This record gives sequence, structure tokens and C-alpha cells, in this order.
Amino acid sequence: MNDDPYTQSARLTGFLGWLDGERPDEADPAEAFHEASKNVPSIQPRVSPVAALLAADPTAGMPGATIARPVRRNLALPTVALPAPAYGDAEIGSAIGDRVSRRDFGSAPISLQQLSTLLHAAYGVTQEAQEGQEGRRVRSVPSGGGLYPLELFAVARNVGGVAAGLYHYDPLRHLLEVVRQEEVTDSLREILLELPQLPDIPATCGVVFFIAGVFWRTRFKYGLRGYRWILVEAGHVGQNMVLAAGSLGLHSFPNAGFWDRKVDAFLGLDGVNESVVYSLIAGSPADGAGHAPDPSFFS
Repeated sequence: MNDDPYTQSARLTGFLGWLDGERPDEADPAEAFHEASKNVPSIQPRVSPVAALLAADPTAGMPGATIARPVRRNLALPTVALPAPAYGDAEIGSAIGDRVSRRDFGSAPISLQQLSTLLHAAYGVTQEAQEGQEGRRVRSVPSGGGLYPLELFAVARNVGGVAAGLYHYDPLRHLLEVVRQEEVTDSLREILLELPQLPDIPATCGVVFFIAGVFWRTRFKYGLRGYRWILVEAGHVGQNMVLAAGSLGLHSFPNAGFWDRKVDAFLGLDGVNESVVYSLIAGSPADGAGHAPDPSFFS
């Protein structure tokens, strides 16, 4: 049995009591949600009135318009044009084989083109709308019902040609909206969990990505099960991004160590209808020998 400090702590609190032969707590919210979001053959899946309307006419009203343009957009914000993505010569096999989480970053900035490539790999448009698809454009990841319920934010700390600050990615226009430009190191220290066994991420990374779920975009059609699809889709986005980062020679890692409510406030999300679900961090390779991957975290 694994006796690392995390397992010992879990055993002490009883949260993972099943490790000692006990059953999980049937009142555990995670268990309740998982059961509530299952498809059960004896129960006809609920079809919302909006979903029924769209089945009859995919272009109907506001839902149809939302499906055709699933992105949060503020035309009053200034924008930063992104260059075309450049993936280089990396092959998918080598990218997968070389993938490993690296949390040691160097002093060199990542380039604007590298940032562009990471965002395009994560959630960018890869195919324009086909005839009969009501204006839907295909992106780099699969999405339940083609609803694309995620929004990507980039907190640029050390990106060449981009002032430090918070940016929102518009995948349909492939550009950044400037939410605000400011020094972000102290803000990142407030919203990311600091762990003594890790390098000083807020002061060394190039960019922190936050992935937010816009829950109604999927749940209006799929109900509770739609929340599962949002989390699955965020995983697709994260894997694309870390594979692209590796192929570009960057260090990156998926990050679950953040304070959710603080991140929501930082991004301007209400935390109920829209909330952060995932994060990834990237930067240039470390200047020295580097910091070995730590198996206690995502590796």
C-alpha cells in the first residue's frame, strides 16, 4: 500500500476510508452526482424544451445563434492579433512519447507565435462550417453536441510582444481580447496554491491558462450529464495543449492547484453559471539542469 503523506492524510480524515476495506460514504457529494448524471435504460433521458425546439429547427432563436457562435465575446475590449499557428515538424508519436509535466521554467519569454500555437491546438478552429451544418465550425477537440462550452483565459507573465495581464481567447477570430494589462506575479501568488516542493511558479512561468466552463451551454441539452461532458472536454483541451507545448520545446504541466473562488473573481466569472474547471501552465525551458518531474502531482 502506498504510504506517502497524501494517502496517510486521507486515511486519517476518513475521506478515503475504502483503502482500509471500508465502503465509500454513500452521502459523498461526488457519489451522488455521479449517480444523478448516469444514463439509466429504465429512465428515458430528459429532453429539454429548448433541445426539442433545436431538433426541429437548429437555427431557431437565441439557442440557434448561440450554437453558431459559442464564444464569450466583448466587442468593447481592445484585441491582440495572433499570428498563424506554427506546429513545426514534430510527429504525433514523438510528441506523445516525450510528454511529461515540467514545472521548471527559464528566464526567456515564450513567443507570441508559440502562444498562438498553444491556443489554437487547445481550442482553435480547424475546419470551417460545412454545408448544412448551420454555421458550426469544427475545433481541435470533440465537443458534445458541438456546443463548445469552454472559455480559455491566458494570464501572460513572460510572453514576448504581449504586455503582462489577463487575456481572453476568441477562437472564432483567433485573437486575444485584452481584459486588463497589469503585473500578474502577485495576483498569481494569490490564486495559485503554493507548495514548498515546487519551484516559484508565479515568478518563473511564461503564461497560466485557465479553462472555464459555461455550464448552460451544454446543460440546456444534456442536463446533469452535460457537466460530465464539460470536464471531459477540458481534458481534451489540456492534452492538446501539453502535447503542443512539448513539440514547441516548451515546458508545461496541467494544474489543479488553484483557489476556485479566487480564480473566478480574478477572471470576472460568477462562479455558478460560469466557473474555472482546469488550468495549465507553460514557459520556456529552465536555464540550468532543471527540476525533475514530481510523481506526487500530475506527471
